[in-house]
Amino acid sequence: MEEASLPFVSIITVNYNGRFFLKQLLDSIYNLDYPKDKLQIIMVDNGSQDDSVELAKKNYPFVEILALKNNLGFAAGNNAGVKLAKGDYIAFINNDCVVERGWLKNMVMFLSQKKDKGLKVGGVGSKVYFYFKYIPVKIIMEDLDVNKNESDSSANENEYESSTNKNESENENEYYGIIKKIRIIGINVCRDSNGNYDDQISNHDLLRHANDSIKYLNGFFGIYKDLNKNIIRKIKKEALLAIPIFDTEKDLNLEIETAFLKPDINLRILCADEEIFNYHDDCLYDSKEIADGEALNEGDGCKKTHINENSECKKDVSQNDIIKTKDGLLCKKFNLIIPESKFVYAKDIINSCGSMINKSFYAKEIGYDSIEENVLDESFEVFAVPGSSFLVKKELIREIKLFDEKFFTYYEDIDFFWRARLKGWKFFVEPKAVARHFHCGSGQEWSYNFTYYVLRNRLLMIYKCCWFSGFIKNYISFCAAAFINFIYLVINKIRRKSLDRIDITIRMRIFFELFILMACFLGKRISIRKGSIISDEEIKTWQKNF
Repeated sequence: MEEASLPFVSIITVNYNGRFFLKQLLDSIYNLDYPKDKLQIIMVDNGSQDDSVELAKKNYPFVEILALKNNLGFAAGNNAGVKLAKGDYIAFINNDCVVERGWLKNMVMFLSQKKDKGLKVGGVGSKVYFYFKYIPVKIIMEDLDVNKNESDSSANENEYESSTNKNESENENEYYGIIKKIRIIGINVCRDSNGNYDDQISNHDLLRHANDSIKYLNGFFGIYKDLNKNIIRKIKKEALLAIPIFDTEKDLNLEIETAFLKPDINLRILCADEEIFNYHDDCLYDSKEIADGEALNEGDGCKKTHINENSECKKDVSQNDIIKTKDGLLCKKFNLIIPESKFVYAKDIINSCGSMINKSFYAKEIGYDSIEENVLDESFEVFAVPGSSFLVKKELIREIKLFDEKFFTYYEDIDFFWRARLKGWKFFVEPKAVARHFHCGSGQEWSYNFTYYVLRNRLLMIYKCCWFSGFIKNYISFCAAAFINFIYLVINKIRRKSLDRIDITIRMRIFFELFILMACFLGKRISIRKGSIISDEEIKTWQKNF
């Protein structure tokens, strides 16, 4: 498509105290390979108090700023931006995203081509990576005693193979140790998305986001918490991590706190299939086994280990390097250097390639936590696309309106696309359009507000859009769960036990609010259901098992 024929596009981003992200986002929008005279950039600010508006006014005169007095939420903020939009196509991008040069043009060209084919395509989403590139790191915990016994065995080959297969099956759920903490340290400088040093980006914030972005891809059991409410993970024989790279020209320095749950364990760490760490010490094992869910707590007077690592094994660790926990578990902290030369093996990890729903109407991002080469490069149809990065036709918004402002944030995007599908609109993902995302950069995952809006809005979405039996099934299930959790709360109060479960009180709050909300939303439900031109059977074909 020639530049002269490219349509006028409005790009909308909603900001709330997102100064840390804005510079990178607006720089990337300015560098789009799209004619600047065919772009309208709108920033809706939800009453920020971190000088976000001043930053945008001073450095980005091409941005139209709508400064709201209060935080109206993601849904209402975008709706306010649409009222200013002049384009026939409207793009939405989270303030904690960065877009690649072809992000917009690839989405526009996709929609234009589908229009020529006569399909009723209302919008297209981009492929969204997590912001950082990642270096894969493999952790191996070898039971040296088992290896020795296997090598000394005099059993015949068939007996050996049978025993091995049996042990592998029986030991499938065994864990060899715990990872109590993995932390990136030593950030001195920061680079922007183009690789340039950037003194306007907070080192502290970048460090926090980098550490929050460490991926525990496989080989780990469920998440547990110690007595200090710090997260710990039980680890199998082998586990795979993905460590974010924040500076491609500096070695990556990690601090790892771990403990062995078996005797005679050898800890090996590999990067790009090359061993970069090897450690064994019997004093890291304690005979007391830790049962599932049992609390671990770091005692007073713990001493931190610092090892100047290189490719050689380190076995000269003194007793002062060991951390003794109150319940007998022995932990150790050590530093691990991933050399810059290994960064050539860094990979992108998918945040989203569209959204799918399951039979309970929970939403899940397609391709989440997948390595880039495992995701399709050709466009494909999806039920919905996440609100972080997508493009729609203005005529679609005129027909069904945009986000329901009562949702405030979360599930407002799935609700929008479900309503649109009921009107016959289709949606796709174009992988050639790429954005990068600080996942939950603007909000804390599973905080009180996050949990409240996710649980409440999912039910409101089902009430508005779903067939009656589908809503009743989910409503009864929610009420039953709320009642059971309430009884659980009462019992623990009687026993004077504290619970780290904010969702219990949230479920009770939603239980009572729903009586009012269902009455308020009844008119919307009737309108949406009567106005549907496709069958519920078609919606059911989009429900996946996850």
